[in-house]
Amino acid sequence: MKILRSFYISIFIALCVFIIPPPSNAQGVAYQTKFFGVNNPELKKTLQASSSLIQLKNSPPLSLTGLIRRIQNDEERFQKVLQSFGYFSGTVKIRVAGKPMQSLRSLVLRKAKSFPVAIKITAGPLYKFGKIRIRGFELMKSKPVVSNIKSGNPALGSEILKTESDLIAQLKVNGYAYASLGKRRLEIDRKKQTMDVYLVAVPGQKIRLGGVILKGNKKVKSDFIIRKVSWENGDIYKPQTIKGYQSVLSNLGLFASVKVRMPERNKLPKKILKPVNVIATVEEKKMRFVGFGGDYSTNFGAGITGFWGHRNYFGRGEKLKLGSRVDRIGENEFSKINKKLNLEFNQPDYKIIGQELVAEGKVLTESFDAFDRDAILGSIGLSRRFGRHISFTGRAAGEFAEIDDDGIKSEFTLISVPIGLKFDNADDLLNPTKGMRHELGVTPFATVSGDGDNFTIGRLTSRVYFDVLGSKNFVLALRGSVGGIIGDSTIDIPKDKRFFSGGGGSIRGYEFQKVGPLDAELDPDGGRSLIEVSSEFRFRVKQYGLVLFVDGGNVFNDEIPNFDEELQWGAGIGFRYYASFGPARVDIAIPLNKRDFDDSFAFYISLGQAF
Repeated sequence: MKILRSFYISIFIALCVFIIPPPSNAQGVAYQTKFFGVNNPELKKTLQASSSLIQLKNSPPLSLTGLIRRIQNDEERFQKVLQSFGYFSGTVKIRVAGKPMQSLRSLVLRKAKSFPVAIKITAGPLYKFGKIRIRGFELMKSKPVVSNIKSGNPALGSEILKTESDLIAQLKVNGYAYASLGKRRLEIDRKKQTMDVYLVAVPGQKIRLGGVILKGNKKVKSDFIIRKVSWENGDIYKPQTIKGYQSVLSNLGLFASVKVRMPERNKLPKKILKPVNVIATVEEKKMRFVGFGGDYSTNFGAGITGFWGHRNYFGRGEKLKLGSRVDRIGENEFSKINKKLNLEFNQPDYKIIGQELVAEGKVLTESFDAFDRDAILGSIGLSRRFGRHISFTGRAAGEFAEIDDDGIKSEFTLISVPIGLKFDNADDLLNPTKGMRHELGVTPFATVSGDGDNFTIGRLTSRVYFDVLGSKNFVLALRGSVGGIIGDSTIDIPKDKRFFSGGGGSIRGYEFQKVGPLDAELDPDGGRSLIEVSSEFRFRVKQYGLVLFVDGGNVFNDEIPNFDEELQWGAGIGFRYYASFGPARVDIAIPLNKRDFDDSFAFYISLGQAF
């Protein structure tokens, strides 16, 4: 029994020792760190970033032994940082409570009340690159890229790593998909204060591309994905070819993720005798989608948009979208609220790769100050891309409309051939920060029934975005638009086809459509030419943004804008909240050259940037 009792007492004492910490170190061992002797700001920043003493200062060690271990680890890190900056003779001296590290023991420090840690670093002379030798490019006609590893340049470790990366990239561009590097050799000469560099590239075999092994597609048919391949069987491997195919698949809008890669080298035979199949792994999005949106302005009222769609209706990326919108809520009488229903269908790779079949139908009822309209519209045509940034669209369209202009009703049946050319290299659809968008549209109309003659509408709109500081947080955005209608006279052109300006999408601060010619009752009459300009200074801090903007423009009765007439100008301030789906905007604008009937200000709420 005594032996058993002694055993239990021993276990209890052991548990107390492990569970109950010593009261003197319950809060950890506090210390203060100071750096001395480093004048190079970049070197000092890197040293401090590598230091656990500095990075973990808010989590002090639980014991003096832990503090000493932390200091010793930092000493090793500091030497490596010095060497990576080319200082191979640099020294690191660390003192704790005035005592050198070499003589420290935790018992020596127990009597100290504070633990100042002084770190003195002497960089010493900056070593330079000496001899440079690179092997492995004997089979290639081009010489190896050596970046900044040149005799006489500072012996920076970062330049060696960059050169190694460039060597691999150079080999891969020349078809060596599995190129690698042998073990590097660095020789330090402390007398000459130089570092000789010996690098060995291992090109392996030149690889030819085969077919595609698909993984992950369930609803998107394989033949549609494989048709997007841009290489022929047996073509030499190029990294940009693989990246291009991945980009094409990503831009289809069908996949949440796309990864295109070569198979692992260790899974291939030692001697590759035939083209290598590329592996494409995709994760499909949900094919059905729904969405809702809304907007509001003081002189247009509220608008609500809803839509349902399918990304892959027949299995080969066919997109079907049914949308509806009601607007002028609060501005029109309830019975005259604008209503629109539209159906869109897009079929990619129609007849040839890169060509898209586009079809659209609309049914709408609209009531504005300028006119009321009931219409049915439809169009079908082709859209084709030329390279990454240029696209061309041509359609055949027809419409039937009944227009009420101050109680005078007119019916029109029109056919048209809308043609559009677009250049777009902006970096984002809803929130561009750099790049440009240019869009030219020309639409000849033929009047099948109703008053009026044939006419042609043309419009050019350009948007340019400048990332001023390179951080995407300060953007200058510019927009310009000019349009004209070729026809006998304004009165012979259906009112819904004339140009109007004013409102949240054109010249903010003015009532919707009320910039330009007005009738005796001050209702918009529309015109045959238009000019609009806008500029925005966009400032962003994390998820919030501030915008200062100026808009200007006018509508004219002539086919060409009359610059002798005064432009209407509006200016204001906007606020942005950058959500995951895009920016939400609130703009407040005032007319700068206000007319007697203009409101003093206008207020706008919507999704996306103004342009």
